[in-house]
Amino acid sequence: MTTAERARDAWRDALEASTTGTTSSPPPPIAGVERARGRRATSHHQNHQQNQRTERTARAREVANDFVSRALNRSFDVDGSREFWRELDEASERDAGFGVAALAAFARRRRDDAGTNGRSDVDEDGSGDAETVDEPMGDAEGCARREVDDESFCARATRALASLASARDVDGAPSARRDAFRRDVADASRGLSEWWCRGRASGVTYEACRDALMASRRFARGSTDDGRAATPQDACLLRVACRAKAYDDIDAFGLLDDARSVEIDARGTCLEATDFLLSRYYGGRAHLARKRYDDAAKWFRDAVTAPANALSAIAVVCLKKYVLARALSEKTSLAALSRAESELPPYTSAAVTRYAASRDFDAYAEMQTAIASRSVDEYERVAEAHAETYAADGNAGLVDLLRERVLAERARGLAETYSTLRLEDAARILRVPSARDAEILLCRAALGGYVNAVIDGVDGIVRFLEDDAVDAPTDADVADALRRRLEAAHALDARVREENARLAKSRKYVTHEVNETRKTAAAQTRMESHS
Repeated sequence: MTTAERARDAWRDALEASTTGTTSSPPPPIAGVERARGRRATSHHQNHQQNQRTERTARAREVANDFVSRALNRSFDVDGSREFWRELDEASERDAGFGVAALAAFARRRRDDAGTNGRSDVDEDGSGDAETVDEPMGDAEGCARREVDDESFCARATRALASLASARDVDGAPSARRDAFRRDVADASRGLSEWWCRGRASGVTYEACRDALMASRRFARGSTDDGRAATPQDACLLRVACRAKAYDDIDAFGLLDDARSVEIDARGTCLEATDFLLSRYYGGRAHLARKRYDDAAKWFRDAVTAPANALSAIAVVCLKKYVLARALSEKTSLAALSRAESELPPYTSAAVTRYAASRDFDAYAEMQTAIASRSVDEYERVAEAHAETYAADGNAGLVDLLRERVLAERARGLAETYSTLRLEDAARILRVPSARDAEILLCRAALGGYVNAVIDGVDGIVRFLEDDAVDAPTDADVADALRRRLEAAHALDARVREENARLAKSRKYVTHEVNETRKTAAAQTRMESHS
């Protein structure tokens, strides 16, 4: 029996051993005055079952982690690595669940190794090239072995995830095994997207990786009662698609649908806080690529305002891009950036608020002030002073786009002051080199909707039209937008009512409220007695 087969048997025993000697059916219902006591007994029985499933899942995970760690810690060469994967394939033929568990353990181990070497969960430069990955120091043979391990993992994870059956097909399995399998699928998906984007899966095409993650996403959503629930695979898919610049796939799969219509079921989908933050980061990047700056700002804002006790590197990256995307959005007036409207929402965590007020954020705070002033000189001064910071953060391109936004706003100022103007004078006021540059700038401002003007290139004159001549939204557009807002409001109201009804029936919530009421009453009684 090989090492992988022994680990497979130990993994099975960990999931099934503690099921013996316990009853899976709840106690019989008790009527009359004993009904409340019966409900408490049923609740305790359900909690006991859940605790047992959690313990079995944790033991099985320890077995898989120990098996993979021992294999990776051995000092064998590339041939030994291939032998390890061959043994794993043979052990997985009789139990696909163990194969997914071993792949998930490998993904966790490699992510732990990456964390100890200072790697981030986000691609700061937006590329995710393999050259940006810091590998542990070692000899050439060790590096070759890690490359073989990564390629072997990605190939097997792609096959395993692509062949996933419906989540309903595993409902007949024991509860502990089902819970462990869902979590292992999520970890394997995270590992596949991580190393594919790092360029460590040369034998896996984008289409194969995408299809595998889509199958994993369907499996995760099938594990919940609501098919709209957010899953860890959402962030994985967005990351892979952004790396491949396949933005059409993102739109086709509905990955950028309104985030406010998404349910959160962490227990059913194994969603973690990092998954949510990464989905908002890569979703915002996809909106930036489509030049949908207002939508990008909303997605980045969701990550920035997510509840947190400590500062996250992902929240910091999203905060920087949120400021720039909001400044690029046509729906944001530059004057609002210098007022209280530019401040973060009041429900932002204290950790993020402190960072936004620190010196580490000065480069972006100063850029926001420069953009609000509509001064090209002030913009260029700040951009030059913090050029290295913007380049290191991967935001140099967004900062360059802000110059066009400032110039377009200055062109709007011309329309408010002049009705007719020569292009030479416009070039002098806008501080551009020539009349030709002024003509190009005014054309872009007109196409962007900042001004309504007619440019006579022959005579070198620009005529600004009245605001009434600007195309206004039609009644049909306004009615359609209002209808969508009302539908979203009704859907949110229904969800709030459903949640209130669920909480009203929750014994834990009612007990907490009763205890809090008793504490408040007792405190008031003590105060009255002292007075």
